[in-house]
Order: sequence, then C-alpha cells, then structure tokens
Amino acid sequence: MNHHEISADSVILENLQINTIIGVNEEERLAPQPLIITASLQTSFNQAMKSDALMDTLDYKTISEGMIQCCQANQSQLLEHLAYTLFVYLFSTWPIQSALLHIKKPQALPNSLASIRCYRTRDCMKKLA
Repeated sequence: MNHHEISADSVILENLQINTIIGVNEEERLAPQPLIITASLQTSFNQAMKSDALMDTLDYKTISEGMIQCCQANQSQLLEHLAYTLFVYLFSTWPIQSALLHIKKPQALPNSLASIRCYRTRDCMKKLA
C-alpha cells in the first residue's frame, strides 16, 4: 500500500470497549474501568478494491486487538497520554495517513460522559517523536 497517497477512505472502529487501569486518583488505579474508543483511520482502499485481498487494506480485527493490548499494558493516568500511546501504535504498525480517536470514560463523572477527541497525521506524529 502506498503510504503517500491522498485518500478519503477510512476504516472506522466504533465503540471498542476496553477495561483497563486509567486515571489519576488512587481509587481509579485499584481496578480496571471501561473505556469506549472510536477510531477513524484514513488510508487508501485503491489496492484492496482491485485485489480483494486483506493484505492490501487495514485488518480491523488485528487493529482492535492491538488497541486493546496497548490500553491494557499502558495504564495511563491521562486519556491524552493514552491517545498518544494509541497513535504511536497505529502509525508505527499500519499504513495510515491520519487518525481520529474519540475516547470515552463513562465512569469518570457521575452526571456526565467525559471524553477526549484527538486527531493526528503521520507528519504530526513524526514531529512529536
């Protein structure tokens, strides 16, 4: 797959549910809590459209498994740091041009749904490294 093609094609993983240790407060660090992550990964489907071969596109099953492993191994305090860790995994492993992550933490607040939304391009991630 050509990493430099400009495309509006995206693989979208919606509402990936992950239980992990996340949070700043001591009580949050005692037991896993749920996160709900939606990821939109921009790539090019041109080759896969012609070949009908999984190797020519993003394997969403493998991506979701990697995201789960990344979250469970990381045990970040901040959702922002978890997003960075996920971006590092996604850009270092998959031929994506950009990624949008929406990470929800349903148990963070009693009367509201706390979440963050982050967007990064491959070039932006190179500058962060």
